[in-house]
Amino acid sequence: MAIWTTLKAVMQFLIILFLAFFVAAQTPTAQVSTPTSWTNNISLPSVSYSRIILSDGNASAALFENKTISSESMVRGSVCAFYPVDYLKDDQFDPDSARFFLVVALLETSGYNFPDLSNYGLSNIWSANRNKPVRENATLQLLVDGNLELRDADGSLVWSTNTSNKSVAGMKMMDTGNLVLHDTNNNIVWQSFDHPTDTLVPGQKLVRGQKLVSSVSEYNISEGNFYLSVTSHGLLGFYQANVPQMYLKFFDHVWNLESIELKYSGSEDIALYVNAPEFGALGSPWLSASVSVRSRPGLFLKFESNGHLILHDGSMTVAHNMLTSHIPECDYPTICNDYEFCSNGMCLCPPGLAQGEPELAQGESESGCPAINATTCENLEYHSLLTYQNVYHFSYIDDGAAALKGTDIESCKKECLKNCSCKVALFRHDYNSLLGDCFLPSPVLTLIYDEYRRRYYKSSYAFIKTLNKKENGRGSSRSKIVAGSTIGAFFLVGLAIGFWSQPEECMHLLPIFMRKAEEDQLVDMVDRSNQDMQFHHSEAVQMMKVAIWCLQSDYKRRPSMSDVVKALEGNLDVEAYLDYTIHNPIKVAAARREAEQGTATPILPSLLSGPR
Repeated sequence: MAIWTTLKAVMQFLIILFLAFFVAAQTPTAQVSTPTSWTNNISLPSVSYSRIILSDGNASAALFENKTISSESMVRGSVCAFYPVDYLKDDQFDPDSARFFLVVALLETSGYNFPDLSNYGLSNIWSANRNKPVRENATLQLLVDGNLELRDADGSLVWSTNTSNKSVAGMKMMDTGNLVLHDTNNNIVWQSFDHPTDTLVPGQKLVRGQKLVSSVSEYNISEGNFYLSVTSHGLLGFYQANVPQMYLKFFDHVWNLESIELKYSGSEDIALYVNAPEFGALGSPWLSASVSVRSRPGLFLKFESNGHLILHDGSMTVAHNMLTSHIPECDYPTICNDYEFCSNGMCLCPPGLAQGEPELAQGESESGCPAINATTCENLEYHSLLTYQNVYHFSYIDDGAAALKGTDIESCKKECLKNCSCKVALFRHDYNSLLGDCFLPSPVLTLIYDEYRRRYYKSSYAFIKTLNKKENGRGSSRSKIVAGSTIGAFFLVGLAIGFWSQPEECMHLLPIFMRKAEEDQLVDMVDRSNQDMQFHHSEAVQMMKVAIWCLQSDYKRRPSMSDVVKALEGNLDVEAYLDYTIHNPIKVAAARREAEQGTATPILPSLLSGPR
């Protein structure tokens, strides 16, 4: 019995020992025999002032082994490198002032010898230390315990993969643009694909909870002002602020959105796929671009510094703006400067505050509008609002952005006036409702002027705060507008009256003018070749209506000058049911000629009071 017990114990021990060896054989252990280190200095191969740490097989064989490329060859590959920013001083590379990002980049080059790589194309697709660049002599080190660490020149830790004791055996650069830490079985332990910055490459997913954050600029890849986020409520784009402002929203109707992924669709197309349970395992193509995959290798999708989503090829040639058919140009927050109106691709200062000529909307132009006001919390009693109709804001897309919901226009204005930090208030009046929503954006950014395309809103107004300079609360800006309206009234009334002063062969202009007014088509009389007139066409139409009001044959129906000013300011409606008939203008002209020649009796008061 004792022998059997002993034999049983020995067998159990052997079984346990076998299982232990079996598990150990199946579980990779750290195999980094010695630490591997790269120092950021001129000892590393250099491409466009970037110091190359690691490359995939294609780039490595061409650049770092043969070191020569034939004039007929084209080399494309992926590299991990120290990428400089602010590195030029007097147009020369200055390593002492340069700061460096640890990046993964796509390389495209041809026809040069290795020492002359300063003009080779590098397109950054990932960075480890976007908001904390390092200096000359910083180090990247793969430690024996499997952790990859980036330390600055002073030895301070800047970034790491946090992969200590996780069976890392080595590091490699994949030709897909994926930087990988792997175990002895070549299984991925850590990969840059799981930590996207501002770019997606084919095969890479942006999963729920992750976001793409734009760069400051093409050359400064620190985090910028925009981010694109995958949430269970959809794909959302925001402008960074104290309270982020939404400008993009897709798939809010999709239940449980999981991820988006850039991948090829057939042999000629590439598309951004949407993954959610309702779309099945393959997902659903959303934004697609028909491009020749054969002639455009190295494609990647970059979330740009201006909030656009652009598909590029390896040479950074724009292949496709993926959002063109989904977002109007003027709906990008920084397409124009703060307070500027964007209309049909043009940026203009608000009427009454305009300086200079309209310019193409290209984002944060150098000229822009002058400071709208100098309102502070100390001069609150002198604040007033200038009113603009048909003005919208990009944040209307966000149902939760309104400061006040279900309110009226006067309450919206009061809310801004009592808040010293409010610069602009917007009131959106929806259909099928007597009330609307009030928005108090901060910062304001671009305002959108659009009279025709946004018919899903009943009306929309912007109220721009300005500072009165007189203690009675009626500032000089307001006085200028009133004066301008009065001058405009005289001008247009004179213009309309001038129709009667034309030669008889030109008298047909007045009937056309009156017919257009009666058909409510006065906009046709606005000069279509003049961009400024087209932008202010609603004001021009209002002035023409006032002019017609002033030309009524029955002098009792004509407005006083105070009423003219009120009408032009929008505080008084033009009288309805105006008389658009022309009362014998030839007779008036004949009477005038006879009077000038002294061949007629004095003109009757009824004719004198008529248009002439």
